Amino acid sequence: MATNSLNKQQVDDNFEFERRSQPRADMLWRALGFRIRRITGPQNKYFDVELTKNGGKITVEEKFLRKDTDVIFVELVQDTETNSPGWIKYTKADYLLYVMPSQAYICSMPRLKEFIRLNEGRFRTHVCTKGWGRTINCLLPVRVFLDKANDLGQEMGMPT
Repeated sequence: MATNSLNKQQVDDNFEFERRSQPRADMLWRALGFRIRRITGPQNKYFDVELTKNGGKITVEEKFLRKDTDVIFVELVQDTETNSPGWIKYTKADYLLYVMPSQAYICSMPRLKEFIRLNEGRFRTHVCTKGWGRTINCLLPVRVFLDKANDLGQEMGMPT
């Protein structure tokens, strides 16, 4: 799917929504005592934010949703036309922060990558055409994400 003006507008809208949403995540990070460095430029492809605390450093991929849902959208393919891999394949982040309006979730990115690799065919997928092109997402139920047996994610709450 070639990027047309509608897709460009959707991409621009998505970036603007993300930019407006970042202060909510920043409040969460600050409440946990982290110093925040937002990543821009080419390095942003691999993670969105670098956090430091007590001499340690972690990197985080952040995803923001406009509404609450019962699934975590894990991007497997960014664009089916070019077969560009989704963020789960190329991110170098240590963690994923997944932010919905009423809740935030966090998980170890290496654990999530391994879980998706081992269970990719187990969950429904969804094709989305809003943005870059046709993306394919694994629909990981939040209940599976939070299930202690899977040792994946946990709720973070959201400062208001």
